[in-house]
Amino acid sequence: MTRWVCLDVGETIIDETRVWETWADILGVTRFTFIAAIGAMLAHGRPFQEVFEFLGFEDPSNPSSLETLIRMLGAEPVDYDGKDKCCGFMTLTVEENNSMKLTGRQLGNAKLAGADLVVTPCPLCHLTLDVYQPEASRARMMDIDLPVLHLPQLVGLAMGLSPAELGLHRNVQSPKKVLAKVG
Repeated sequence: MTRWVCLDVGETIIDETRVWETWADILGVTRFTFIAAIGAMLAHGRPFQEVFEFLGFEDPSNPSSLETLIRMLGAEPVDYDGKDKCCGFMTLTVEENNSMKLTGRQLGNAKLAGADLVVTPCPLCHLTLDVYQPEASRARMMDIDLPVLHLPQLVGLAMGLSPAELGLHRNVQSPKKVLAKVG
């Protein structure tokens, strides 16, 4: 099995500035305020997704901003058990078997609910759900074969960028079939 280490995942491959500026515009706050709030979250060791709660746009007991964005981009979110739970990354280095079971459960539940692909705003979830999917499939004893996009990739597609410009050929689970389905 090949082991991977990724350092500085954020904005290394894709400049996410347009994504964050678009979020600020959607939420009606200045771009500076939104990006500063993300910086504050990260500086305090908090996940950047908490910026929505911090700015008063998200109910932490029923998060919906990702689904709202997915709908705005022309896709349909799929409700499935565990959609807001951990992908398994945090236990990957200390308990790989349990991590793969958790990853397999998340991906398998999404597939069984009818998802064509998975979108995640978290680069570590993207890494885990995409790169470790073969191992997760074995742990789940199920052929998952589910493409995983990082949120900036979905936004880029909706903005008219080509799969090549977004580096989709670097994804382990190819999204080609899904992209052909939507045109």
